[in-house]
Amino acid sequence: MLRKPPQTKRKPTNRPKRQPTKNPKQPNQAAKKHWFWGPSAQSSVPTQSQPALQCLTPIVVILPIHNEQASLPGTLKKVTQYIYRHPHVTFVFIDDGSVDRSCDILTQGIRNAKTPQLQMLTYKQRAGKGYAVRMGMRAAVMHCEYLCLLDGDLAYSLDHLDDLMIALQSADIAIGNRALGITTEPKRHWLRGKIRQFFTQLARKGLGLAYPDPQAGLKGFRQPAAQLLFDRQSLTGFSFDLELLYLAKKYGFSVAQIPAQVSQPHQLKVSQVKLVKDHLWMLKDLMRIYFNNWVGRYR
Repeated sequence: MLRKPPQTKRKPTNRPKRQPTKNPKQPNQAAKKHWFWGPSAQSSVPTQSQPALQCLTPIVVILPIHNEQASLPGTLKKVTQYIYRHPHVTFVFIDDGSVDRSCDILTQGIRNAKTPQLQMLTYKQRAGKGYAVRMGMRAAVMHCEYLCLLDGDLAYSLDHLDDLMIALQSADIAIGNRALGITTEPKRHWLRGKIRQFFTQLARKGLGLAYPDPQAGLKGFRQPAAQLLFDRQSLTGFSFDLELLYLAKKYGFSVAQIPAQVSQPHQLKVSQVKLVKDHLWMLKDLMRIYFNNWVGRYR
């Protein structure tokens, strides 16, 4: 059973603090994009609805979704059952411009749950998984002690939250590692597996990351680490995990790994990642990380 984390004193660090701007941008201000590095970390996408999060608990779990109408009813049922047993955990769904019935299903599910432990943020124009995660983390980071990230279709069960919180008692960041878990994923097309393996190795070596599974949708952050990292995150697509871990290494945050077990229903699900297009985009994102660091965007 997930228990409320004990209050622990952290030694003060000398990591730089982000200075507030004199004229902060409004949530509905259009994102400024560049042909190479894309939107800046401070830019925003016009939103359909971005209410303030209310009554947040010490632990907040962010779940980004896009066109998940098929899996959402089951996900909402599991999340609702979980929050009734864990009053110190809040779940926030981020709807990344879904064009199916995801938003309606979420709205009805939250209305039926009748608890502030289940909330959502949504916007009309799809902006990418990285943007959705950043939006949710920024909305919650000043009101909680721990922030967790789970894929919105619960590719990793809620039981993993226990392991994340245990790891975060001695580390700034905790990430899932599918190589440490016992998984029986079905055999995929050999080309998809080879391309994924190649780009993962390229990203690890290019960025100097020591983690064999940097992009598993299972991560946890202590509040100080989350505040600094998501204030500097700029990538809005599937490569945002790589940028976060690169920033974690740059600023000296400790990272723990926990076993990650892919859920049985997710093993049969068709991936939304496009085989060639998204992996070529990942290569471009790696160049963006190098460029952003070179021009001082990560200071």
